[in-house]
Amino acid sequence: MTTEERDRVLRSLKRHYPSMRNAEQIEAFGEVIRDYDFAEVVAACKNHVATCRFFPHPSEVLVGLKPVERPAPAQTRGIQDWMLPYLNDENERSVSRYAREHGLTWEEAKLQMEA
Repeated sequence: MTTEERDRVLRSLKRHYPSMRNAEQIEAFGEVIRDYDFAEVVAACKNHVATCRFFPHPSEVLVGLKPVERPAPAQTRGIQDWMLPYLNDENERSVSRYAREHGLTWEEAKLQMEA
């Protein structure tokens, strides 16, 4: 769910429950729903509004919904991107540099370079 969609859900809930003035609770609700599909959350919120007169707890709305799968961050064992500008090109065949770039110990890097 995008930030804009999440804000739409929260604005809708604020309209339906005008007595809810606890901004922290509303923001916490928004944080919980961000990993769910917008259409499913809207449908669940409409159902809650139709059946309950109190501001929903996230667990009441999200019961039965599954979070949207997000790709995991790439697991890199190699060099960190921020490090690239600081490396000297003159040490291109350095065992230490090779070890850093490939996420190896010095000994592992030396063996790979010799092979």
